[in-house]
Amino acid sequence: MTGVPVIVAVSPVLAAYGVAGGFLLFRAWRGWRLGPVRQGLGLVALALAVGVGVFFGSMAGPLFQPLGLPDPVLGLCGGLMLGLCVYIGLLVFAAILFKNTEDQSFALVRLGYGLAGMAMGLAVGVFFLGVAVVGVRVSGAVLEGRQRVGAPVRSADWVVELRTGLEQGLLGGVLRALDPVSEEAYGLFLRAGQLSGTPGGVQRFLSNPEWRRVIGERRAWELQRDPVLMRQILEGRWMEVLRNPRVLGMLNDREVRRQLGAVDLEKALDYAVPKTEKGAARARPRRP
Repeated sequence: MTGVPVIVAVSPVLAAYGVAGGFLLFRAWRGWRLGPVRQGLGLVALALAVGVGVFFGSMAGPLFQPLGLPDPVLGLCGGLMLGLCVYIGLLVFAAILFKNTEDQSFALVRLGYGLAGMAMGLAVGVFFLGVAVVGVRVSGAVLEGRQRVGAPVRSADWVVELRTGLEQGLLGGVLRALDPVSEEAYGLFLRAGQLSGTPGGVQRFLSNPEWRRVIGERRAWELQRDPVLMRQILEGRWMEVLRNPRVLGMLNDREVRRQLGAVDLEKALDYAVPKTEKGAARARPRRP
């Protein structure tokens, strides 16, 4: 009797729940081991890292100039680098100065120390999982929009399925209630995905008088007439889009960036996305 290998396909949602459960167990074990003081300093380190990254990231942005990306993206890279350095540095500092749970002398103190650390570790784990869920919902909305118009999307099925499963699963209502990003914003992400995947969609988007006023008639015309750029957008090659000389020049213009922030994105999408596509954007797929 010959053995036949059997491959069990696990749905992205079940895999995500498994990974999330394992991550929370790891955070709980680590919290017990480190204790509340080091866990608390970890939270302080995270807050300081975010603050340093947000306020001083642009100063480190020039270090990433070889990437050839727009200044705002370089500032984000610089912020991530500075924040990571601050976070790791403070964690090393806490590890040197403060005791772990196992180093406590009295058993009762050791128990309380471990339980408090475990609770804080779980809280940190839930925070990071929340950030991951928001990332999945945002990316899934964009990719789903591209799928609906038949645009080529690389390995996006599992992201869309994961997003749909999370939103319609047992915890879907809780996730939507706690998500700081509004449902209207997710609708905009989905429609933006449709727009980027629709042939001629970006040209219609750039034909909006408001956009043409902000970026200038000549620049809008050059973007619309750039076949390489239009193909990159249609195929979802976003890193190449950001490196495109015309896009790079536009996003490096501070005045243009300031005015772009004031444009009503929803009205711009209404102008660019046909009514049939907008109806599809608002419809939520139902799982069988």
